[in-house]
Amino acid sequence: MDEQAGELLAEHLNARGIDCVLSSGIDRITPDDVTLTNGCVLSATRVVIATGVKPNTALAQASGVPCQRGIVVDGQLRTAVAGISAIGECCEIDGQTWGLVAPCLAHAEVLAARLAGTPGADFHWQDSGTRLKVTGIDLFSAGEVNATAGDDLLRTFDPLSGHYRRLLIRNGRLQGVLLMGDCRSAAPLTDSLAQAASVNPDWLFDRFDTQPAAAGQVTMTKPTLAVVGHGMVGHHFLEQCVSRNLHLDYQIVVFGEERYAAYDRVHLSEYFAGRSAESLSLVEGDFFARHGIELRLSQCVTAIDRDARVIRTASGHETHWDKLVLATGSYPFVPPVKGGDSAACFVYRTLDDLDAIAAKAKHSRRGVVIGGGLLGLEAANALRQLGLETHVVEFAPSLMAVSA
Repeated sequence: MDEQAGELLAEHLNARGIDCVLSSGIDRITPDDVTLTNGCVLSATRVVIATGVKPNTALAQASGVPCQRGIVVDGQLRTAVAGISAIGECCEIDGQTWGLVAPCLAHAEVLAARLAGTPGADFHWQDSGTRLKVTGIDLFSAGEVNATAGDDLLRTFDPLSGHYRRLLIRNGRLQGVLLMGDCRSAAPLTDSLAQAASVNPDWLFDRFDTQPAAAGQVTMTKPTLAVVGHGMVGHHFLEQCVSRNLHLDYQIVVFGEERYAAYDRVHLSEYFAGRSAESLSLVEGDFFARHGIELRLSQCVTAIDRDARVIRTASGHETHWDKLVLATGSYPFVPPVKGGDSAACFVYRTLDDLDAIAAKAKHSRRGVVIGGGLLGLEAANALRQLGLETHVVEFAPSLMAVSA
C-alpha cells in the first residue's frame, strides 16, 4: 500500500476498536504486558505473533541441497540434486519466494504433472491480486506497489465514501493496481494488468471498453454471496446456485446456526427409531469442497449492517457481503405458560432438541406433548418409542385441526 491507503486503513481499523501503533517494535513480552521499543507498555495476557514467514530450508541445507532465501528450484520445481524437488513456501524460483496459497498450489500441480510423466509448461505465476481478509474492509492490491523513477501514478479519492484508487503506469502500461473501498473493478483491472495493457485514465472511473473476466481470476476477486441459514430451503438454494454456475461467479459463504449441516426435518422423528444424523443429512459427499462454497456451522448471525454491507455473528465476527440471502426459516412457538422456560420443557425442532429429549427420557416415566398437530403427534410417537407414558394436550376440539 502507499501512504494514503495505509492511513485510510488505520482509520478503518481504529473505528472498529483496533488501535494501530506504528513505527515501533517489540522490546519485551511478559505474562501481563508487552513493552514496545518506544517505551509504551500494553497490557496483554495473550500475544499473537504474525510477522511473516521464512522458508524452512534447514533440512535442505543440512543435506547439501543448494539454497538461497529458499530452496532453489527451476520452473519444473527441480532442485540441483537429481530426484529432489521442492514446492510451496520453502522453495525459490528466480530469486522469488511465495507466502500465498494460490501459487503454492500451482507449484504442486506443475510438479505432479511432471512426476506423472505429462510435464506441462514451467511454473509462471500470474498475479491475480490479493484482498485484505478483514471483513467489512475492502482493500485490493495487484502488481507493483512501489513506484520507481519515470513511473506515473493515477489517483482518485472520494473523502465522503473513503474510496481510494491508484494505478501505477510504467512506460504507458499498467503495472500496479490499488483499490480501497469500492473494489468492483478488480477483475477488469487485473485482466488489463496481466496483458500489460495501455492505460486509459477512464479506468479510474469504471469506464472500460469491455468488461472481461480476469484471466486466472481467483476466488479472492469474486463478489461475496452470503447466505444466512442452512436448513432444507437454504441448502436447496445452494444446489440451485450450483446448477446455474453461480458458485463460479460468487464466493459463497453460508452461515448455519446449528452444528449440523442441513438435514431432513420431515423425517426427523425417525431419529428416535435409530436413524442416524448422517443419514438425515441433505449434503451429498464433498458438496462444499467440490463447489468451493464455504460453510460456517454453529454461527448465529445477530446483526446486519446495511450501510457497511456487513453481517455480524454472536461471537463478534464480521463478514462483508455483496449479495445477501436470508434463509432463516422459523422458530418454535412456546405458549406463555408459567414454567414454560423450565429445564424440563423442550421444543421439537432440531437434532439437538431430540438429543436433549432422549437424555431426559432416560430418567423419566412420562411425557406430555402440548399440541396435537402433525408435529405434536410425531413428537408423541417419539416419546412412546423412548418408553415414556405419553399424553397430548391440544387446545382445539380435535387433533390436527385446521383453523378456518
